[in-house]
Amino acid sequence: MDKLKKALEEFGLSEKEAMVYLTGLKYDSFTIMQIAKETGIKRPTCYMVAEELRKKGLFFEIPRSKKSLYAVEHPRVILNDYQTKLHYMENVIPELEKIIQTRAEKPHFRLFKGVKGMRRIFEDMIKKKNEHLYSIVSTQGMLDAVGDEFMQSWVKKRIKQKVFSDSIRVANDEREDELYVSEKKHLRSITYIDDPELHLPYNIHMYGQNTAFISDTDDMKGFIITSQAFQDTMMSIYNLLKKQNELHKKHQKKKPHNS
Repeated sequence: MDKLKKALEEFGLSEKEAMVYLTGLKYDSFTIMQIAKETGIKRPTCYMVAEELRKKGLFFEIPRSKKSLYAVEHPRVILNDYQTKLHYMENVIPELEKIIQTRAEKPHFRLFKGVKGMRRIFEDMIKKKNEHLYSIVSTQGMLDAVGDEFMQSWVKKRIKQKVFSDSIRVANDEREDELYVSEKKHLRSITYIDDPELHLPYNIHMYGQNTAFISDTDDMKGFIITSQAFQDTMMSIYNLLKKQNELHKKHQKKKPHNS
């Protein structure tokens, strides 16, 4: 009986409603007094429970001249009601998803300040497991923004979260530390751009639907823009930089050496 009662509660009945319904199933018809005695529920409460079951289409009254009798509907009514609601929700879900999509299309802007703010942005990048992080960065710039000790800890957390890092880096701002440059061991792929004129006062990171900008200058400001359209634009720039860098390297290899 407990298993059946729990099953009815899963379908949306209260504990007392489930007790009254299960008791009523035993009889073709019954009185409220009869149900109250068998369930141990007070008669006034039984009347209220009966009314709630009536509203749900599971309980009905059989009029009599002297004393009203009651009966419960067949259990299949519950299943039919559930299937009807499920079918209705299946038709409504696409419309509800459109509302979410409309919300997601509106860019959301978050501003951060100071070293603590920059660190909060980095923590946001790795809060989801198995994320893919794309960055256009100066390693020295990142360390200037958040500190060497924090960055060492962050890299370890990123690996633990299995967040893969795919980055374009300024070659002349690179650090030789293995923690920052090794690739497969630390779940990363690095493309180096060897251009002394390339300067990045803001490091750029893309993950999820977010694009984060982190400053390594004295004003220590950073911000996150949540917008798929904006990130798509930034990713186009990212991919273009990688492609141009590959073409430049191929061109350099083909140049004849001066004798």
